[in-house]
Amino acid sequence: MAQHRHIQPGSGRASGGGRPDATHYLAVIGDLRGSRQLPDRRAVQERLRSALELLDRRFSGDLAAGFAITTGDEFQALLTSPAVGLEVVVACEEALEGLDLRYGLGWGTLATRLEPTAVGMDGPCFHAAREAIDGAKETGRWLGARGFGAEADQVLDGVLGLIGAVRQEWTELQARAVAMRRRVETQREIARRLSVDPSTVSKRLKSALYDEVVAAEQAAAHLLDRFGAEAAARAGAWPA
Repeated sequence: MAQHRHIQPGSGRASGGGRPDATHYLAVIGDLRGSRQLPDRRAVQERLRSALELLDRRFSGDLAAGFAITTGDEFQALLTSPAVGLEVVVACEEALEGLDLRYGLGWGTLATRLEPTAVGMDGPCFHAAREAIDGAKETGRWLGARGFGAEADQVLDGVLGLIGAVRQEWTELQARAVAMRRRVETQREIARRLSVDPSTVSKRLKSALYDEVVAAEQAAAHLLDRFGAEAAARAGAWPA
């Protein structure tokens, strides 16, 4: 996806302490829907914990506060750049394939001090993420974004909603092929791992609109970065 532009170079994760942070962050909230009706909820929660630990390691350079499970089957994290937000959500979707999740992205500041993990904090970024995920749940979308400005939020919801509509039509085989294509360079290698013909992999990716989805994701990452910069500049967080 897009190159990641850190808002505060070298900030990384906080060790706790200090004054409330005025920097802009991207809060990510995810919610596992219907988990209490699953036959083995304990196994699902263990899978969720393992997935979040994996995301912590993979995105360690982009996290201001690590992933944490909060209430029920909800989890959240704090990112230093809006550009990486969609990539994190997609990685979470792939790590928890087969489960029904909703997400909210919220851009803004913190009203409390920055903590090592995303618990015990509050502020506009989390409020915006909460509004985004609540809106996604109400409209049946997989992902929403708030805090970038009314017009920007609307544009982002449109782009993210279109990506979600395509993803929703994927079969399990298509989703697996797409996830593997993100990690593996050649379709031939994917075919070898799946013990199928390369033409089968090609057909699955084509019918999943893989190239179009990746292009849309890159465009969404660019918009998140651009709108984030504009919103932060309006707030006086960055020089205009």
